This record gives sequence, C-alpha cells and structure tokens, in this order.
Amino acid sequence: MFTVTPLHLEIVMHYNTRGCDMENLSAPAVREYIKDLLNTGMLVSVAHEAGSMRSYKTTERGEVWLEHLLRVPFPMQKWVME
Repeated sequence: MFTVTPLHLEIVMHYNTRGCDMENLSAPAVREYIKDLLNTGMLVSVAHEAGSMRSYKTTERGEVWLEHLLRVPFPMQKWVME
C-alpha cells in the first residue's frame, strides 16, 4: 500500500468530475500515482471505449472514497483558559 498524497486526491477528483485527461498526464509522478490508483481500484482505464475523451474514470470505490473525504468536517480551534 502507498501513502495517499494530495496528487492522488487531485487525480481521483479530476477523473470524477471531468470528461478529459489531465494536462500533465505524461508527467512521471502522475503516471506513477495513476498506477497506484488503478491497482487499488480507485480508477479504471477507459481509453479503448468508443468515443472516450479520457483515459481513465473513477470507479464506484473511488467515488465512495471521495464522498467520505468530503464529509470530514473542518478542524475547529478550541481556546483553553489556564
């Protein structure tokens, strides 16, 4: 397993919301992280689907993960009197 990074999250969000490939798809880090996401079932290749304008799409597992992350509330600061 790998440590999730902001780039992993960016990739899943991109393919969950857009019908085209990422502009930096050929960057080595992006390719490596896409491989991570394919291996964990967060993305699936759709490059060979007729009429597809993108190479990948988010799987149901990836969508559930994003939904979970979006439900996490913002942290709250609490003041303490000593």
